[in-house]
Amino acid sequence: MTEKRAVLSKAWSAETNNRVRLRVFQKMLNRFRGSDAPLTLTEELCVEIIHSLGEPTISEFAEFSHLSAPNATYKVNSLVRKGYIEKVQSETDHREYHLHVTDRYRTQYELSDTDMRRVRSRLSRQFTSQQLETFTQVLTAITDLEDEMQAESERKTASVKPAAQTETASA
Repeated sequence: MTEKRAVLSKAWSAETNNRVRLRVFQKMLNRFRGSDAPLTLTEELCVEIIHSLGEPTISEFAEFSHLSAPNATYKVNSLVRKGYIEKVQSETDHREYHLHVTDRYRTQYELSDTDMRRVRSRLSRQFTSQQLETFTQVLTAITDLEDEMQAESERKTASVKPAAQTETASA
C-alpha cells in the first residue's frame, strides 16, 4: 500500500494538481468573455449545473446547489434575462417549471465539447485501452470519494445545526 501511495504522490503532485485546476479556471473565465451578455463565474457554474442535471426544476437546482429557493430563483432569472436558459412549464404540473439551456448556451458548450473530443482523441492515441480503463477507474474512485465526503460533511452540518439553534434559543 505504501508503494502505491508513493507512486500516486509522484504521479499526482501538488504541481500537477495546481496545473489542472488553473487550466479549468482559465477555461471558465474565458468561455463567455466575448459574448454580448457575459456570465459571471457564479452564473457560469449555475448554467453548467443546470445543463448537467438535465432540465431540472428550480427546486432541484436549488437543492443540488445548496442554495435557498429565493437565491436560486434570482440566479435562474438572471440567466433567463441573459438568454442562456429558459423556464418551460411542466406539462404534468402547471405550477412547476423546468430549466432548459438555450441555443446560445449550446453554442458555447459545443466549443468546450470540441476541446474535450480533442483531449479524448489525443488520449486514445497516446495510451492503451487498459491504461485508459485504469484512468477511468481512478476518476470514478475520486468522484465516489468526493460524494462520500460531501455526504459526511452534510451529516456533520445537520447534527451541529440543532445544537446551535438550541444555544441561540436559550440565550
